[in-house]
Amino acid sequence: MLSKAPVGYGLTQPDNPWAKPPKYNTAEEFVQSVCDGLMDENKRDRCKAYILAGLPVTTMTEAMILNGFSENLFNPDVAELSKPALNMLFTALAVEDDYMGPFRLSPEPVNQQEIDDEKLNENLKAFMQENNPILAKAITMQQDELDEQEMKAKEEEILSRQKAARTKPTEGFIEKREAE
Repeated sequence: MLSKAPVGYGLTQPDNPWAKPPKYNTAEEFVQSVCDGLMDENKRDRCKAYILAGLPVTTMTEAMILNGFSENLFNPDVAELSKPALNMLFTALAVEDDYMGPFRLSPEPVNQQEIDDEKLNENLKAFMQENNPILAKAITMQQDELDEQEMKAKEEEILSRQKAARTKPTEGFIEKREAE
């Protein structure tokens, strides 16, 4: 019982950020302070560099919110209410100066569903090979046949396009028949 500090002891220490009220009481105050901070060209350019390097806008916002909350700059309600405004601010920062290149709004890639489906298929194949190798082999052979048929169809389409490109058209839209 005497080996640990009494309840609330940590709140009485001088370097405790939670011993005083937060710096910002509303989301508007916090977002305005971020806007004021981004008026500095160095900070602005650094944020742009992170966004254009591929760091998602939402990840930047989450990092800023987590850091601010851990320093007792605001309470959790202000943190949550500030997220949409900060996302919009960082998105506007990314497209300013008529930047037309790609940048990510969220950490999830566009084709996340395809990636998840592929992982699921790989896991199912591994599970099937472990528990029912005969069925796994049959399915693998069937999939190989389907892939081969698909490949042949693509090759035939390419060959037909190449053949059509080599033949001279009998009449084009520029040439007119004179015989009528």
